[in-house]
Amino acid sequence: MSLVSVTLLINTLQIEVGTPVSAQIEVSGAVGIRGPQGESGQEFTVQAGATLSGHRAVKILNGLAYYCDATDPLDIGKAIGITTGASVMGDDINVHFHGLLAESSWNWIAGPVYVGSNGLLTQDPNGLAFAQQIGVAVSEKSLNVNCQLAILQLI
Repeated sequence: MSLVSVTLLINTLQIEVGTPVSAQIEVSGAVGIRGPQGESGQEFTVQAGATLSGHRAVKILNGLAYYCDATDPLDIGKAIGITTGASVMGDDINVHFHGLLAESSWNWIAGPVYVGSNGLLTQDPNGLAFAQQIGVAVSEKSLNVNCQLAILQLI
């Protein structure tokens, strides 16, 4: 009978060669220090291609953020999220692309929210070149962001 020795730190296990083995090994040690909080997975940071206000719909063009404009047919389907603050051209800006986003100045009625003119958000897509829902108002001050496909509108 041949034995194979496997050394695990200070414990030794002997197993016969050719014998199927199944083992559950638990490894534990001291808990380390807590690392920095990671990103939420709901926002990303990108450089602003123009001066941008907070809480506006944006698109990414050549790696830079710009307002998405639903009056411009060339912007159809390009909205990817909503700015969470303001930025000047060349500075970083955070874009919220999924999940709840709150803003004290909002006054929504529960229901769909669309990309409007010059990145503004609207609940009335009439008169726009396309309708792209960017989220759903879940309260007066909160929006569940979830960009949808755009639909071209005949004006």
